[in-house]
Amino acid sequence: MEDDRTAAIARDYFERIVAPETEAFVVLFAPDLHFEDPVGTPPVTSIDDLAAFHKGLHRAWSALTMQVDAVHVRGDRAAVKWSASGTSATGKDIDFEGIDVLEVDDHGRIARLEGFWDLEGVIGQM
Repeated sequence: MEDDRTAAIARDYFERIVAPETEAFVVLFAPDLHFEDPVGTPPVTSIDDLAAFHKGLHRAWSALTMQVDAVHVRGDRAAVKWSASGTSATGKDIDFEGIDVLEVDDHGRIARLEGFWDLEGVIGQM
C-alpha cells in the first residue's frame, strides 16, 4: 500500500536526520528535491546542499533526538507531528516541536519536504 510506504519513509527520515551518517540521510531524497526546513528559509534543491545542511545540523548540536508523535498519510504525502530535544554545541538543553509535510515520488524518495517549527525560538535558546 502506498500509505504504508509513505509512512515508513517518513519515519525513516526522522531516524536518519539525527544519525551522523550524511550519505544514509541524503539517499532518502530525489535528485530534484525541494527541502524547506523551516518554511520561510531558502529551500535546498540539490543533494550536495542537502548534505551540507545535514553536516551543519550535526555541528550545531552535540546531541539531538527527534520523536515522531503522529503520522498522517494520504497516498504519497504525509504530515508528521514531531518533538525534539537536544544539547546545542554551546551546551544548552533545548526542547522544541513541529510538523513536517513531505511528498514521496514514484521511486520511494522524498521529493518535497516543508518543516513548520519556530526557528527563531530555537536559535534564541542556543
